[in-house]
This record gives sequence, C-alpha cells and structure tokens, in this order.
Amino acid sequence: METKKALKSSLQGTEEVNYLMATITVNGKNQEVKLPLSVLELIRQNNVKQPEMVSVQVNDSFVNREDFPVRQVKEGDQIEFLYFMGGGSVR
Repeated sequence: METKKALKSSLQGTEEVNYLMATITVNGKNQEVKLPLSVLELIRQNNVKQPEMVSVQVNDSFVNREDFPVRQVKEGDQIEFLYFMGGGSVR
C-alpha cells in the first residue's frame, strides 16, 4: 500500500490530507483505489449496471447485499461482480 497526499477543500479552507492507495483486482483487471473504500462505493466507482442485481465475491467468498456498505476493500483483494442468469430449454 502506498500513502499519497491530496488537498481537501471544505468550508474552513483547504487542508492537506493523506490517503492510502491499494491495488485490487476487479473482474480480472488490476485497479488502484483510494482507501477506505466499501464494496458499495466500489460498485458505484465502477459504474456497475443494474447494481440491484449484482452479486459480489471478494476473495472467493460472497458478500451479503446488506454488508455492501460496511464491507471494506483491502490491498490485494480479488473482487468479482457477478450476474446470475436464468434460462434453459423449451420443449
């Protein structure tokens, strides 16, 4: 993990803040993200289509939908956004 500096503006003025950068893998592609970051925030950052229909796996374990806002992403996490499709043959 790498620490970077950024400027944060607020009503009180501008201040320098530190934040952590982490490399994670999302659907097989490396991404560099700012921490802290929840699964829900990651879904939004990746512009996931139909977020209400997506299932999320972190390091091969499914995350319960109610945990999306609180489950934090960590350095090295492997994350998959999955959609389950119904189907079959008609006879």
